[in-house]
Amino acid sequence: MNSTTAIRKSIMTERIRMSQVRQAFGAGLDSSLAPPDALRFYPPCCEYLQAALERLHSQDQRIIELLEPRVPNHAAQDRQILDQFQSGLDASRTALDRLMQALEAYRASNGAAQAAFEDEARAFLEVFINILGARRHTSSHLEEEHFDRDDWAAVADISVAATQREQQLFAAVKAAAPANADPDLFRAGPPPS
Repeated sequence: MNSTTAIRKSIMTERIRMSQVRQAFGAGLDSSLAPPDALRFYPPCCEYLQAALERLHSQDQRIIELLEPRVPNHAAQDRQILDQFQSGLDASRTALDRLMQALEAYRASNGAAQAAFEDEARAFLEVFINILGARRHTSSHLEEEHFDRDDWAAVADISVAATQREQQLFAAVKAAAPANADPDLFRAGPPPS
């Protein structure tokens, strides 16, 4: 990728598809799936979200690490934005860990622990919506001011392997999705208020 615009567009595409899978996962949770359907659909959603969020967490951590030395200490509001960014990132990592532990227990129970998994999945989606949705664009003015093409390339960490993995995981979600939870049915962006 050559231009800053192309790199940022690639990051946004990843985040749009992650939002679509998040909404599809929520639709599955809301539709009271029968155990066999749930056991077929929930794992690919979680695996997609895990991979996508690990990339997002890594990208966001690099944004913080690149901004930290560039934002002056006397810029109190901007420093607070970075602190809140890090706190949200930490909370998101914790929520993802809890979701994946719940998925492991759900799988080990062969679907018998569906209600407990669904409770944890709903808690995860709350964190996703409230932290990641709220974080959107809060540091964009700092990124605009301090980042160049090389910074965006370092943040994006775009590779053929990462793109192929994302496509495979997205296809797995689509293949397992009930009709009302196909990720292509959902528009990207923050959830409706």
